[in-house]
Amino acid sequence: MRVWFKTSVTAALSLILGAGVLGTQAAPVTVVGGNSTTVGGWQISPDPGVNLNITGVNSNQTLVIKSESATFDGAGPLNVTFQQLSADAVSEIELKGATIDNSTGSDWSAFTYSLTGPATFESVSNVFVPPVSTGVNYSIVSLNPPTVVKYSGTQLAGAVANWGGSSTDELTIIADPSDTTTDESTLVLGQTPTINEVRAPLAAWQSLTGLMFVIFITIVRPPKPVSIA
Repeated sequence: MRVWFKTSVTAALSLILGAGVLGTQAAPVTVVGGNSTTVGGWQISPDPGVNLNITGVNSNQTLVIKSESATFDGAGPLNVTFQQLSADAVSEIELKGATIDNSTGSDWSAFTYSLTGPATFESVSNVFVPPVSTGVNYSIVSLNPPTVVKYSGTQLAGAVANWGGSSTDELTIIADPSDTTTDESTLVLGQTPTINEVRAPLAAWQSLTGLMFVIFITIVRPPKPVSIA
């Protein structure tokens, strides 16, 4: 009787703990930049300036990030770091959508997603479609090597780009976690804008050229002779 009771309690405790783990993986959670959370065997840490809404792990054992919001007030990059904490960490990560705010004060001519660590982007058909909206016009996407996705186009200063947002428009990462607890993987999703160079207007260059010419003439012109009465 005592053995049966002990076994029953152990089984019930295991069931409760297991339900807690599953609940943690399945429950949506918001992570503010500079903090971290653990879902699907990964510790997820966004940089300050990046906030994540994480759905959890779906039935396909994919870690789903519902949305990201990132505000760039400099050249970046802004990163999200994934550190493996368990040998059974999920092997696929999906970023469903992102809102990228250009608060740098300068226009952008490209935007790049990159991966470091043992991870790759699945294919060019499994990354975000180039977004187009007010002040945003990304038209070309390239995936070469499979760790770098570059979008060419423009995003004006102050404009907000909305990426993804549908079941067929998302960013898929093949995480390739280690199957041992002694060699856990760490991968970083980097996001970097290309800021346009600031060029002086033509009138300014013309004024500068004229000023330099006056200075040059003043230097090389011989002094006037002094008249003696």
